[in-house]
Amino acid sequence: MEAWTPRRTFGIRGGLSKNTVGTAAWQQSGGVSVLVRTGTYADAYLSGGSDDARHGWGIALRVTF
Repeated sequence: MEAWTPRRTFGIRGGLSKNTVGTAAWQQSGGVSVLVRTGTYADAYLSGGSDDARHGWGIALRVTF
């Protein structure tokens, strides 16, 4: 799921997933995007859940056109 402000200056997202093979492990994740300047966003995300292999976080600078 994702939502943005009307001028797309700030976005927030979140989601759930489940491993269907092997251990039934749930995973949740969320992130934000902030407009740095036209066409450039700073992104950050965080993920966690019962599957330790998929825990993590990250940051990125994204260019769109």
